Amino acid sequence: MVARLRVFLGVSAFVLALAAVSPADEPKAAAGQREQPLPAHTIRRTSDKIAIDGDAAEETWRKAERVSAFVTWDGKETPDVTDVKMAWDDDALYILFVCRDTDIQASITNHDGALYQEDVVEAFIDPEADEKTYMELIVNPLNATLDNYCLCNPRHNMNAGILGWTLKDWQTAVKVAGTVRPPGDAAKNDTDEGWSVEMRIPFSSVALTDGPSGKAPPDGAQWRMALTRYAHPGGKFLHTAWSAPYSPGWPHMTERFGKITFSMKAVDDTR
Repeated sequence: MVARLRVFLGVSAFVLALAAVSPADEPKAAAGQREQPLPAHTIRRTSDKIAIDGDAAEETWRKAERVSAFVTWDGKETPDVTDVKMAWDDDALYILFVCRDTDIQASITNHDGALYQEDVVEAFIDPEADEKTYMELIVNPLNATLDNYCLCNPRHNMNAGILGWTLKDWQTAVKVAGTVRPPGDAAKNDTDEGWSVEMRIPFSSVALTDGPSGKAPPDGAQWRMALTRYAHPGGKFLHTAWSAPYSPGWPHMTERFGKITFSMKAVDDTR
């Protein structure tokens, strides 16, 4: 595995950042609570050219179906303040997050910084659907990004991430309705409306164990994916997700990744 990854990355050396994981970190429902079934979503094709500018008003996004409502990390209902839509074409997968938020918080601007300590959205993508390796993509309200290629242990949990890995030609853009304040600064006088993120993930760069395939997935192809948001309403950490990982602040539970299917049907095909 390591040898193949070395070839795939095209570098002579790389660093593994180990994440200590104990059995207590495995996904668990609260006492008396059953884990929710994994969510599923079908992504339809778009023929429109999507401008990556953070704007959710484009025709594709107006037509595309949103994923099911986010829940808390432990599977409980939460105010419906996050919309996610997806589409694809011959070249790329497109993801839109729309985050309603009255107090947007972020300060980190450097690439691969500790963005997850502040307000962020995250996409964890396992294109081989094998719960062994996946891409971690994070964006904050300042359009700072983090990309990571993750390896899993037998408990379906991240065991290591490859530092310095880059998703080539990954594009992101953010649009903010309000002002972004650094966490810890005095509360602002204004009330924000929220922020939105667009991502373009080229299929030519999608990480597979043996290297990028360079091809769009065929009709009916299934991937696994986790979609996550961190926010801090009233100064309190809030971890919500499309599929509950049952581990607070730790979405890296591949067995809890939802299921996505690529369809050749157009985003506006209601049949």
